[in-house]
Amino acid sequence: MSTSSEQIKSTVRQTYADIARRLGGDVYQATCGVCGDGQPSGCCGPADAPAESTDNAAMFYSAEEIADLPSSVTSISMGNGNPLAHAELQPGEVVLDLGSGGGIDCFLAARQVGPEGRAIGLD
Repeated sequence: MSTSSEQIKSTVRQTYADIARRLGGDVYQATCGVCGDGQPSGCCGPADAPAESTDNAAMFYSAEEIADLPSSVTSISMGNGNPLAHAELQPGEVVLDLGSGGGIDCFLAARQVGPEGRAIGLD
């Protein structure tokens, strides 16, 4: 039995909506290094939120890579791989993460390119 395009779209919408509801609408705005409220931070999200990965994030990233990321980033991972495992980023480079979602790759890229570089997430 084939699945129609509309059925696939509906399933994807429902999956993302379920994740948003599970997170309770705790939305944040972030740029690497500055939270939406303008305060400096390593990455944004609730300050007291421990980094808890979903099975999906844990499939592609080591515990050490995502240990200091807030659950608001790791719990919404919908990725299908870890491109940074092969990217060989260097300090000072500029990275554009298309389809960044929660931003795991953007935050990890920012670490690798350092303060001289830029990591930009576009979802």
